[in-house]
Amino acid sequence: MGATIAPVDPASESGARGALCLVTDITEVSRLREQVALKKNLESLGEMSAGLAHEFKNAMAALHGYAQFLQTVEQDEQGRSATEALLQEVRSLSEMTTSFLNFARPQTLQLEDVPIDELLNECVRELRPLFESRNIQCVRSPTVRKGNDATVVHADTRMLRQTLLNLLRNAAEAIPDEQNDRRVIIETSVEAAGAKPFAVISISDTGNGIAPSDLHKIFIPFFTTKSHGHGVGLALAHRVITEHGGTLSATSSPPGGAVFTVRLPLWSETP
Repeated sequence: MGATIAPVDPASESGARGALCLVTDITEVSRLREQVALKKNLESLGEMSAGLAHEFKNAMAALHGYAQFLQTVEQDEQGRSATEALLQEVRSLSEMTTSFLNFARPQTLQLEDVPIDELLNECVRELRPLFESRNIQCVRSPTVRKGNDATVVHADTRMLRQTLLNLLRNAAEAIPDEQNDRRVIIETSVEAAGAKPFAVISISDTGNGIAPSDLHKIFIPFFTTKSHGHGVGLALAHRVITEHGGTLSATSSPPGGAVFTVRLPLWSETP
């Protein structure tokens, strides 16, 4: 909250007759400032690191070639095991470098009208094997909107699909094996911010949530609390949503679990 206090009629001989207190909700302003600051930091990091990542990728390609060559050389069991481990590490580093380059490299958006509900259904179908293997129920709530307008955004289908898949996959992987309540909940709605409507996609899970000390770090490249992964997925998702003129935020829900909220400018299919 922001507050401004000013005396009423301070020039009178008897002193001020009172004070005017104006209280304003500045939550949205603070959120936008944080989003802008994070975007600038990520852009600077991407520009400075892109060249270094290219050099890493060249070195990884050479190491990968040498490791594959070693597999063709006659070795004992210990040598074959060491060569396979080396090749696996090189592949992992190459994958990490590629992920970082995808984050750092500017990409031109191929914009088209994208129905949000249809895209989410496709993502859920693709991740069904993951949900079933982890015994997780994916819950879809009906879209909350006014009128009969379809929830359509002007977006790059491929990049937005990749972002939603990443958020859904993270939600599924965030639920510990010992957790009894195993759900990923998807909610969609339409939100009016001034004269501009937004499509809102909320993806929540029943995991352990995000530690308060980590909330401001999760969109920074290479920050991760997982035992596997490179910590680039959420940074890339944040960049994609920002490039579409939207916002991506994260919180921990009071009952437990994390909530990721995507807001994208809404396009209506009706005149």
